Amino acid sequence: MRVRPELFQVVIAASPRLGWDERKELRQLVPFLASADVKARTLFFTCGDEGADMKADLDALTSSLRTRKDASLRWDSAIYPNETHDSVVIKSYYDALRMIFAGWSVPRDPQTNFLKGSLDDLKAHYAKLGERLGFALLPPQAIVNELGYQHLRTKELDASLVAFRYNSQLYPQSANVWDSLGDALDGAGKRDEALASYRKAVSLAQANGDPNLEIFRKQAVRLADAMKPDKQ
Repeated sequence: MRVRPELFQVVIAASPRLGWDERKELRQLVPFLASADVKARTLFFTCGDEGADMKADLDALTSSLRTRKDASLRWDSAIYPNETHDSVVIKSYYDALRMIFAGWSVPRDPQTNFLKGSLDDLKAHYAKLGERLGFALLPPQAIVNELGYQHLRTKELDASLVAFRYNSQLYPQSANVWDSLGDALDGAGKRDEALASYRKAVSLAQANGDPNLEIFRKQAVRLADAMKPDKQ
């Protein structure tokens, strides 16, 4: 963290040993953590019931971090009195991940479990989260797809198409994305485009060994059959 501060954006230090070599590392780390040289965005450190010296070392880190003027570093710590140096890791990682990814979930309506907001709100949510974590973060494919189907179920066809088209731009190698776009296009009466989208899903599924290949193929066959002149 101090030697190559730009290497990691997130640091989890589970029961770190800072007392070796007459606390040389601790003496270097304390002023570093108080400085503007820290490039990591999140730090979480812990210890178990490991004696007064270990607790004093972590107290020194806490005191140093509290003097920081730069709010770009989020940090927290925990002491687990019923754990040892050997057993503290699991609890440390669990609590650290909860702290690091706090706010990950997109807001939902508590009554319907529907996603709240628009596609732009979704983009803004993940952009803000990525900025906090220190790397570009795009909306996950599954969440965008869920929003698209949510709009499709409520007959908001234009919003549905916008969401699915956006997903196809983000994840063009996903067969499922193109199949979903086909559903929206079909629902909007754009059958030629829908059939092309279904067929693209089939092509990608074949190339990638997708287990849902037959599902995608049935969609393409269904629509192609419905578009035959005698079915018009």
